[in-house]
Amino acid sequence: MKDELKTEVDGFIEMLESIERILGGTTPRVESAGPSSHIVLTNCGVFLILSAIYEEYIKSVLRQACKIIIKDRGSISMMPIDIVKSHIEVSSNKLKQAKAPNGVNLAELRAIAENLYNFTQEKEEFDLYIDDICTNDRNITAPQIKELCKKIGIKEILEKVSQREKIKKYFGIDNVSTIKNEVSAKLMTFINKRNEIVHGFQLNKGVSANDIVQFVEFFKVFSIAFAEAVNAEILTILPVAIK
Repeated sequence: MKDELKTEVDGFIEMLESIERILGGTTPRVESAGPSSHIVLTNCGVFLILSAIYEEYIKSVLRQACKIIIKDRGSISMMPIDIVKSHIEVSSNKLKQAKAPNGVNLAELRAIAENLYNFTQEKEEFDLYIDDICTNDRNITAPQIKELCKKIGIKEILEKVSQREKIKKYFGIDNVSTIKNEVSAKLMTFINKRNEIVHGFQLNKGVSANDIVQFVEFFKVFSIAFAEAVNAEILTILPVAIK
């Protein structure tokens, strides 16, 4: 695995282990039938932190992947077409913001336009908007992961994730299609719980420490499988000379 991706994995796993320590370890914790409001609020807070670091992890891995893919490719003609399209789309959206009430100022608008011109005309001086390409304003469900990966030229990522041995072992299943459905369902359950806490919080509808630990264990496996799958796809995109 590329060092840049391994660093992201290691950092994410470290944070997951910190969450486990906060909750008292990986052994399921016994909670009373009617947990106190303090426990409910603590668990919900920890869950939202888990949600935030998960979404940032996905984006960070893809940012690093994008940087690796475009490294030493100094012109638009040498870049994967999906990254070219994504950069032009991001640039166009930035230019449209000038029409908004709180739009960019004239100097920034000029800089965006010049950057886009330099990019399309294959000038040497341009900035690729990697942070903007590898992000969105939606919850990172399975379909969103797929869309983000497509922006940098990585296709059918969930199938590739479902082929990794770690994820097969986690679910105890060998069928890739079934695993893909299980992964998608797990992520959707996680995001739905996150949205329930954020948008409709009630003390009697919190999340247990046991539930959080189970999600943490899933993300330990999923994060590695995701990075491995992204790494494998990077190697198919990179020119032979720089693999």
